[in-house]
Amino acid sequence: MAASKGQGEEKNAAGIISGHAYSMISIHELEHKGKQVRLLKLRNPWGRGEWQGDWSDKSPLWTPALKKQVGFTDQDDGIFFIKLEDYLSNYEWTSISVENTLAKYTHSTLQHSFSEKED
Repeated sequence: MAASKGQGEEKNAAGIISGHAYSMISIHELEHKGKQVRLLKLRNPWGRGEWQGDWSDKSPLWTPALKKQVGFTDQDDGIFFIKLEDYLSNYEWTSISVENTLAKYTHSTLQHSFSEKED
């Protein structure tokens, strides 16, 4: 889960809703113009409203090969890709839970805050 910065559920110019939780679906590392790019695939649980910056649905950075590589679809379905650096600028914290299916009921959680404030 990823939580955006701010409060009040207002949409900013880049399409991110403040104080809102997003589901992290997957992480992709790919090569674009000779450089490595790390993209996160997120989903707005409302099913609409998406990131509007680089690597968004309408971004000119996408090539047909890269779209195929990550399973890209251009729909207002709440699912979008965002570069790791943009993610770190727009989201305040991330919580990742991993369940070890080999050992039933073992569950671990990593939570990290990207804010400069001490909690």
